[in-house]
Amino acid sequence: MTDQSRDKKKLSAQSIVLLWLFFIAFLLRMIWIIQYQASPFFDNPSLDFTFFDQRAKEILNGQWFSSDYLFNPLYPYFLAIMYAIFGMDLFFPRLIQALFGALLVFPVYHIANYAFNRRSALIAAGLCALYMPLIYYDGILMATTLQVLFLTVSVALVAGKLTRMRLLISGLLMGLVLLAAPNYLIVSFAVAGWIAFFQHKCPGLKTVSAAILYLAGVIIVVSPITVYHAVRNNEFVFVAPHGGINFYIGNHEQATGSYMMVTGISNSPGQQTRDSKKIVSEKLGRPATNREVSAFWVGKSLEFMKNNPVAFAKLQIRKLALFWNAYEIPSEYGLDFDSRFHSILRLPLFRFGWIAPFALTGLLMIPAKKQLDKRKALLPVCLLVSVMIAVIIFFVHARYRMPATPWLLMFAGFCVSSSVSHIKQNHWKTMILIAVCLAAGFSLTWLDLTEQTDLPGWFNRALAHIALGQMDEAEECLQEILRQDSSPKAWFYLGTLQMMDDRLEDAEFSFQNVLVQDTDNFEALMNLSQVYIRKEQYEAARRLLERTVRVHSDTADAPILLAELYIRMDMMDNALSALENLDGHTMTTAQRYRVDVLERQIKATLDTLNENAQKQEDLL
Repeated sequence: MTDQSRDKKKLSAQSIVLLWLFFIAFLLRMIWIIQYQASPFFDNPSLDFTFFDQRAKEILNGQWFSSDYLFNPLYPYFLAIMYAIFGMDLFFPRLIQALFGALLVFPVYHIANYAFNRRSALIAAGLCALYMPLIYYDGILMATTLQVLFLTVSVALVAGKLTRMRLLISGLLMGLVLLAAPNYLIVSFAVAGWIAFFQHKCPGLKTVSAAILYLAGVIIVVSPITVYHAVRNNEFVFVAPHGGINFYIGNHEQATGSYMMVTGISNSPGQQTRDSKKIVSEKLGRPATNREVSAFWVGKSLEFMKNNPVAFAKLQIRKLALFWNAYEIPSEYGLDFDSRFHSILRLPLFRFGWIAPFALTGLLMIPAKKQLDKRKALLPVCLLVSVMIAVIIFFVHARYRMPATPWLLMFAGFCVSSSVSHIKQNHWKTMILIAVCLAAGFSLTWLDLTEQTDLPGWFNRALAHIALGQMDEAEECLQEILRQDSSPKAWFYLGTLQMMDDRLEDAEFSFQNVLVQDTDNFEALMNLSQVYIRKEQYEAARRLLERTVRVHSDTADAPILLAELYIRMDMMDNALSALENLDGHTMTTAQRYRVDVLERQIKATLDTLNENAQKQEDLL
């Protein structure tokens, strides 16, 4: 058999292995999606998805560009396409994501084969098929799957013989990545730099010209959004205007390295940008532009860097450590938490904590590998480093580091492949060194750096059950939270459910627990007042509402409810006085209507009392 025949046979065998890996990857993802249908999140995803869903429906109605781009636009367009083809059934976007996730084994194999060798590439593809975080996020309705696949395919197109078409398509795909994560602009420049300085020449193009053609593809995709901002708002916004506040969230005095709420700013998409803009507008005394808002929050972070350089440096080191940490920091969703409810997620498949030490060791092995083409191997290195920088500039979450996954798997595959070669060749000294590196990697990766809590997961699950009308299941989630922590928020929602179920004694206890920890909580004061009213404990309700009106003098709901209570207690003058105190308050149409009805009722009652009093006088 000739060498050429043997190569063809090997290539055919590897193609069959890749197809099997694709099939296994797709099967695992489909099992996960089918199991996930039992979750309250399946048909009622939270937070980010509410924005994506709203924008997708606007796009279907012909509003191609948003009246105010407050969030990254890639995923809403993807959802709009899914809705147009399959309807509003949320199973089908997940089905396509499962297909996309399974397809990832092919570009991972191609790049690893280009940068290292076939054995490393096959191991990396196998790890890709069996990597649990990839499986998990392919079932979550977020841009993670698209971001990872488009980035990897974009790089695969420049890993090998270049053509103008491949360069352009690669740039277009990278542009789509930026529509999901604008901070990955640094990644696009890293790829362009590698093309310009390390890739083989493209026929008919100089290397710098090839890099420019690649960047032209990026610009073609991103420019419509940038131009829209320029035309509509007369200002430069690259993709979306939330970069400044996100930068501040990850870089200020109290920053922890992962996401944290900022006082006065919502954690829901869209509203977060509006709140950050409102704060800046109030400081300026006029409506702030998106550029001013971004500059304000970035300026606050830069001020922190300038005034506390040591603290800033420690924060960046912490974010770097979090990036390489085994713990999957959750956002709206969390792999570790959801593993409680779905058996597929408990399978002993590969996770970050097992892959990262091998990836780090593989990185360290590259300079010492003499047979390796360092120019080619530098491609996944550039990608990993640039993705890591793009993440830690802001803050670290498990899903934010997912685009680093393909490159980690490649380095892990290279580490395993090289270790096998060293074992076969009896290079035991080298293997001892590799073992030491792996031990150090595991020690660093498994450091306990964060407080690992599942309370947010239970709370998000409770809210999802409430949205679906599954009140018993929601109460179980809230009770689980309270077994671990006396959370005022959990007590409040529990009290609300109990009040809806007419369990007034339980509801009273729950709202009192809120007020023990948050004395002036408006919603708890109002709900507890209504509990007292329904229990006909009018005097207790009166005292509570009068206190609420004093503490929350700018609200209309408390005086209105107090007026209604005074009417029940036949204290008409007090009721009229309570409503008169609303003069100057901003009220909704519904509140204004309630006030008008109460004023007519009080007037009619007082007129009747006056008539009766007059009749009594006439009789006397």
